[in-house]
Amino acid sequence: MIYCKSPTSAEKYVREILEKIQNNWEQSSNHQDAIHWIQNNIHSQWTLNKALPYGIAFHHGSMPRHLGKYIVEEFNRGTIKYLFCTSTLIEGINTTAKNVIIFDNKKGNDNITFFDYRNIRGRAGRMTKHFVGRVYSFYEPPNDTDISVDIPWYTQENATDEILIQVEEEDLKPFAKEKIQLYKEQEVLDVEVIKRNNNISVKGQLAVAELIQGNLDYYHSVLNWTSYPTYEQLKVSCNLIYDYLRFSRNRDEVFSGDQLAFYVYNYVRVKSNMARFIRFLEKNDRRVRSVDQAVQKATKLGRSWFEFRYPKLLLGLQQIQESVFKSNGLSYGDYKFYASLIESGFCNPAVATLQEFGMPLSLLRKLETKIDINEDEEVDVDNVIEQIKALNVDSLQLDPFEKKLLIEFINN
Repeated sequence: MIYCKSPTSAEKYVREILEKIQNNWEQSSNHQDAIHWIQNNIHSQWTLNKALPYGIAFHHGSMPRHLGKYIVEEFNRGTIKYLFCTSTLIEGINTTAKNVIIFDNKKGNDNITFFDYRNIRGRAGRMTKHFVGRVYSFYEPPNDTDISVDIPWYTQENATDEILIQVEEEDLKPFAKEKIQLYKEQEVLDVEVIKRNNNISVKGQLAVAELIQGNLDYYHSVLNWTSYPTYEQLKVSCNLIYDYLRFSRNRDEVFSGDQLAFYVYNYVRVKSNMARFIRFLEKNDRRVRSVDQAVQKATKLGRSWFEFRYPKLLLGLQQIQESVFKSNGLSYGDYKFYASLIESGFCNPAVATLQEFGMPLSLLRKLETKIDINEDEEVDVDNVIEQIKALNVDSLQLDPFEKKLLIEFINN
């Protein structure tokens, strides 16, 4: 197992190794089903596809969940011999590495801490498989430093506005009460809306509400939509989200509201089909210069923005515009359908939840047609699982890799 500082570094090192060993190492057929699935559902020229026949792979947080899970399981089984990892290595992934190589001494752009180093080192060896684990480091270990743990909601000294606004009035310390008093005294946005929009910038919410209140006619024309927005309506909502509701550190491949709208629009246009979205980025994104960049960008946008951040922030914007328009006796938009559509990848939300169990959307879309779902009622995930377990797997027209994943899901 080789620790690398970033997804880009991990993939780069795999490409460099492939250049050196392609004519000398034998290939195996262990991963043929996975390779075939990747060719059809991701991209045939992705470096992972070229590396798997040699027992080489990379693993990082932007990868589709089911592929990340598959790679870790195959590494533990021994069919993958060399695994290039990022900090996912130290974030709870259960591995059985005999040797760990610390090839980079950074985590992203920051130096790794002693805490990180210790966790990486701790991945070497497992009592039930490798009695002795070895760690090879290209760098001196970081200095051991004392770690202090701050509980912001208790101490409140370094607590953000987003934390303090959620604390009950009687539990707030005097200096904390004073800090958030202006939010409770303002009249442009109901403080209960601010609280419901948990973990969304408090200052940003108020700024959006003030913008809408200050130009009611314009914002009512562009925010009062339901179902699907026009492109202009999408751009306005994405700019409000990006400029005000998003925390500034959370870019993840998106550098403006207009760009966010561009990505969301085209992700919806291809109905969350990742292979089509990757091809679209290859042809239309000037920052993308290779297949690997297109795949990494598409999957990172999927994991960071489409599956979580964008739907959450869009629903936050919905509550803000609803509150302001209601207080002015105006109709308001309802974005729940659009947010759910994107978050669940055009699947029923209860079905899409099963991605967490290592099943890809391509498989879940096929299974959705085989189970009984009442679209007018909230679907119970446990009921969906029971229906899937009752299916005759051999009668389903599935890709061999999807069939393997489904059988493992049912058995476990």
